[in-house]
Amino acid sequence: MKIITIILSLLISSFSFAGIDKGHDHGHSHGGKKHSHAKATKVDAKKAEELARNKIKVLIFKEKINSSWNESKLGTAEIKKIRNKSEWVLTFKNEKGIKGKTLYIFLKPTGEFIAANFTGK
Repeated sequence: MKIITIILSLLISSFSFAGIDKGHDHGHSHGGKKHSHAKATKVDAKKAEELARNKIKVLIFKEKINSSWNESKLGTAEIKKIRNKSEWVLTFKNEKGIKGKTLYIFLKPTGEFIAANFTGK
């Protein structure tokens, strides 16, 4: 009986520590919104461009912009202070654009999408 108790105790304790190691976070939910306590890292300009180009593809798929934006050229990629927060502001140039010739993509410093428009505001 003692052996069974010891084995059960070991099993229970191993489950209680599962997933607890440095840098390992599955995140959790507060009011339906998931988030993680792992520290988000900032992206560099190359990664910001990659994320912005992926967002352009999504905007084309959702028919928010026309498909000529697949051929757009990167104008600028810089971090700017907007309303006391730092944001990536990437501009893409497209002479075949129907709604505008310059598309602005706004990302958080960590790469999450904020907005896209033709005004830059």
